[in-house]
Amino acid sequence: MKLSFRLTTAIAALACSILLTSSAQAQTHTQNSKFVDYLYSKLLGKSPDANTKAMVVSMLDAGIYSRQQVVSGLTSGSAYRQHAVNTDYEWYLRRAPSASESYYWVSGGGSQYNLRYIRAALLSSDEFYNLAQTMPTDLYIADLADYKYAKALVLATSVTTYGLDDEIQALYWQLQAKQMTRFQAAQFRLLTSGGVDRFNEDEMKIMDIFWGWADSLYTTANQLIILHGASDTEEINFLATSDRFFQRAQQ
Repeated sequence: MKLSFRLTTAIAALACSILLTSSAQAQTHTQNSKFVDYLYSKLLGKSPDANTKAMVVSMLDAGIYSRQQVVSGLTSGSAYRQHAVNTDYEWYLRRAPSASESYYWVSGGGSQYNLRYIRAALLSSDEFYNLAQTMPTDLYIADLADYKYAKALVLATSVTTYGLDDEIQALYWQLQAKQMTRFQAAQFRLLTSGGVDRFNEDEMKIMDIFWGWADSLYTTANQLIILHGASDTEEINFLATSDRFFQRAQQ
């Protein structure tokens, strides 16, 4: 029995449509798989286990989960907070947190505080103050210990190491005049060290992790308004759910 030309053409078109759909689904699956791997590496510093990855990718493929929901699920968990605490201790105190420190910030009394509070606590600690004393300087300052601390704090909360002398001097005199406690100085530097026209170190570090340094430098004014002064979680949710982050995951 011969098929009519129209029927043959319709069957061919249907077969082509099925192949294209299958190809598009395979591409989406691959992209979502790379996104999940990249997201876990950035948020948790590790790869997802096979079962978790399979579940999350399948949910993304089916449209049951959005990228926003996946990111929010990770940033609200203790594993993310633990990785952030570990990273901050290494970044500011050059060591891993002890078991008791980890418990306090992740599950204990310190779990009520956001990550910027933790950073301010580390930057205002006696341990950071003592580390600052190892910094070389050829200046004669009445209170050299406080000056070294001011210098270390400014350097730790700036996106550049150039042109910071005025900021160091200003912070030093504020500390000397008791206008700020160390904790207040650390909070101020973390939140406002970049000024309103550019990101501070805390924001730039997060952007570099999620978007890459070069992309972060070309952030639009609208994105700057969205991120400036936002919480860590708000910044990360914005960055990690962006098309730019998704595209970086495909590389």
